[in-house]
Amino acid sequence: MCNHVTWKKTEDDNWADFSEEGLRQFEGDKDRPYCVYLIWSETESRMVYVGSGEVERLWDHLRPNDPSYRAIHSHKNLKATYALINDNDMLGAEGFLALGYEPLEGNRHPREMVKVGNPDNGIPFRTELYNTSTEGLEMRHDMNNARGR
Repeated sequence: MCNHVTWKKTEDDNWADFSEEGLRQFEGDKDRPYCVYLIWSETESRMVYVGSGEVERLWDHLRPNDPSYRAIHSHKNLKATYALINDNDMLGAEGFLALGYEPLEGNRHPREMVKVGNPDNGIPFRTELYNTSTEGLEMRHDMNNARGR
């Protein structure tokens, strides 16, 4: 079973630029408690970062004092989205999306898995994961970590 989530897009139905200006229209969600978020490079057609937490955490990655700032911003033409999610599914959704996207940055993702729909953003995702049991996904996570991924 796959949990439905709604990925945020701009008012003109585009993915937001990952910048203060690009995220401005989503500021009303900053006080929302839980989300899973994605940052990708359209230039590279690769997922750069998968994370979760309070919605405001996405904005933290725009600040140079954030530990992930340099790694994320070494990539060009960044886009971002997030989906509001309940606290019981948040970490599992992050683990699942990180396993499916294999982001270029960030290597500590939760082992637990909650299947969620991914956005249709043109970034390759390992769709065969939708047909794998959550126990099988956790084993894949362990194997990737053993290989240093």
